[in-house]
Amino acid sequence: MNLTTFKTRFIAVSTTVALLGFSSLGAAEDLAKERVAFLGGSVVTGGLVAGPPGAAAGFLIGALLGEKAQDKHDLETSEVNMASALSEIETLEQEINGMEYQLAQMQDESNRLQENLLTRLEFQIMFRTGKDELTELDQKRVAILTDYLNRNPELHVRLDGHADLRGTDEYNNVLAKFRAKTVADALVKGGVDRDRIETHSHGASMARSTEGDYEGYALDRRVNIEVFDPRTDKDVAKAN
Repeated sequence: MNLTTFKTRFIAVSTTVALLGFSSLGAAEDLAKERVAFLGGSVVTGGLVAGPPGAAAGFLIGALLGEKAQDKHDLETSEVNMASALSEIETLEQEINGMEYQLAQMQDESNRLQENLLTRLEFQIMFRTGKDELTELDQKRVAILTDYLNRNPELHVRLDGHADLRGTDEYNNVLAKFRAKTVADALVKGGVDRDRIETHSHGASMARSTEGDYEGYALDRRVNIEVFDPRTDKDVAKAN
């Protein structure tokens, strides 16, 4: 077999190998196609130029070019992955910012509701003449206070029982004490720890009414409520 014939057959075989390599790959194997193209083309070129030694050199060159193509492909893939990761991070940051905004709104709403509850309570429980029982309305008001204290376990409450001017001092002192105790018992029944509740009684010593002032008497038959933070000794809410 002469050199010309060998070159012709080598070119034909190399081309066939390259074509077979392409035809055997699926559409998703783009990288493999690039490497076969580099390899086959370099082998063919080398065979045309310098026979078998050129073909061998072409094979090596094709391999090197294929590796370069691989590196280029890996770099492009890394860049795509990085861009995707950065996009995902940006999306997560937006979601976090949105969640923080919602939490801030919820906190503002919670504070507003608490203020409304405290305003509705008015921090005084009134009693009928000579009585220490809670009315149905006052039971609901104490329930509001109970719920507030249960949701804020760091807070304490002080209850000050009072009585109007009528009756003896001994009677008014006992009556004022039992009025404060009635409110305290209702709080404990609702789940408030008794250690968080202070009770005091003043009888008629702090009455605001004068003799014969029946409207004033009604205001003196009361338990004042003061909610405070014992850590700072700061009042949260109290009767005016």
